[in-house]
Amino acid sequence: LYLPSFLLVISPLLLLGYPQAISAFDALQFALLPVIAWLVYSLVKEKGLATTFFVAAIVLLLPLPWPGWGLSVPYFWLWKEGQAKVFETFLILCSFYYGKKNRPAISGVFLALSFFDPRFGVVAFPLFVMYNRQSIRAAATWLTAALMATNVVLLYPGTGAGFLGMVLSSGLTTIFYPYALVPLAAIAALWVLNRREVESALRGLISPARRGQ
Repeated sequence: LYLPSFLLVISPLLLLGYPQAISAFDALQFALLPVIAWLVYSLVKEKGLATTFFVAAIVLLLPLPWPGWGLSVPYFWLWKEGQAKVFETFLILCSFYYGKKNRPAISGVFLALSFFDPRFGVVAFPLFVMYNRQSIRAAATWLTAALMATNVVLLYPGTGAGFLGMVLSSGLTTIFYPYALVPLAAIAALWVLNRREVESALRGLISPARRGQ
């Protein structure tokens, strides 16, 4: 269900056996949690300390308890199966952070790498526009270029058609697993906090297109 770009990300894990690869990937993602906390702080600090702690708690803990599953069902399932949603959250937040710092090229590349699960890249795009509103053309150009470069294997005969066929058949019926809430919660929290800015940025993006018609 992932785009081929994910193979570039996890290719070093091919040097390990399967159990060792899951453990190494889990360890990497666990090490990213403090970085994610810092990224949340950098993106939300203007909203106040209480809001910053609230958003960080949502993103880092996702307190949805269940007997036998601990405090957080999404994180329990994620660590147990080596799912990549913490890593995806890290990439998305990095894209927002560099957009806020007016580094559109880096912002675009990070969002492109996060598109290995396209659902969350699409949902994150309005915030990407907001954080890159000063340089949205450059950011969008780098996003598109990086997406094409990291997924060029889809042009290989049969590969792209096979992937599209899978998405339109079994892909559309895949259930929404709890660990998918990890990136979704981060995106939703930032969207709620910045809803007016997001709407303004999207209107600014759409208005020139209408004038050009």
